[in-house]
Amino acid sequence: MMKTLNVPCYGIRVTLDDTGDVIDIRSGLREYLEIRHSKDSVFETVVNNIEAIIISHAYCGVDVESPAYAKGIEMWVETMVRLQSSPVFPDNCK
Repeated sequence: MMKTLNVPCYGIRVTLDDTGDVIDIRSGLREYLEIRHSKDSVFETVVNNIEAIIISHAYCGVDVESPAYAKGIEMWVETMVRLQSSPVFPDNCK
């Protein structure tokens, strides 16, 4: 039986199959970033990286539904947004 894990931020849902393998991840991260910032490849990369780490955490049994986990994801997103728009962020890292 499939199981859905709901990360309590950005509408993130991770679906696991009956063996615990991650089969899908959905989130509102792209929409969130497009509303606050222009869409570009950096933000797409941020979303892909965040979703990848959430997938690996869910697969390994980390409690991705906890408020503390969600707070960590929120901080990661906001930090990446600030770094991207910061003048000290090197151009070759964008």
